[in-house]
Amino acid sequence: MKTAILLVTTLLVAAPAVLAQDPASVQKAIQAQYDKRNTAAKKKDVAGSLGINTPDFVALDPTGTKRTLAQLRPLLAEAFANTSSYVVTTQIKSVKLTGNKATVNTNDTAKLTSKNNKVEEVTRAYEDIWVKQGTQWLRQQSRTLSGGAKKP
Repeated sequence: MKTAILLVTTLLVAAPAVLAQDPASVQKAIQAQYDKRNTAAKKKDVAGSLGINTPDFVALDPTGTKRTLAQLRPLLAEAFANTSSYVVTTQIKSVKLTGNKATVNTNDTAKLTSKNNKVEEVTRAYEDIWVKQGTQWLRQQSRTLSGGAKKP
C-alpha cells in the first residue's frame, strides 16, 4: 500500500513537469506544420495541404459557416486546378497553450496566379486550434477572422 501511495504521489508531483511544454518549441513545431501545408499547396497537393488537420477538422468562415475536410477537398482541388501558381506563407502572430491544446493566431498570404497569368494576393487572419496527438501537433479548427483579395 505504501508503495502505491508513493507511486501516486510521485506521479502527481512529476506530472506537471512532464506535461509542461516549452512555448517556443510548440510554436516551432506548429510553424513546421504550416510550412508543410504551404509546401504541399505550392505543389497543388490537396492531400498534403489538408494533412496537417485532425480527421474531425472544421473550418469556420467569418459568418460562422462550417466546412469539414470532406467539403474542403473539392474546393481546394478546384482552386489548384484554376491556378498556374499557388504560393502561401504563414506568419504566426501568437500562441496560447492550454494543456495539449494551442490557440494560434496567424496571418496567411496566398499569391495566386491564374491560368491566364492574372495575379491575385489574398491575406487573411486566422485563429486556429491545434491539439497534440502523440508526438505531433494537428490542427482541429480554423476560424477566419478577417481578410480578402487584393491585386498586387
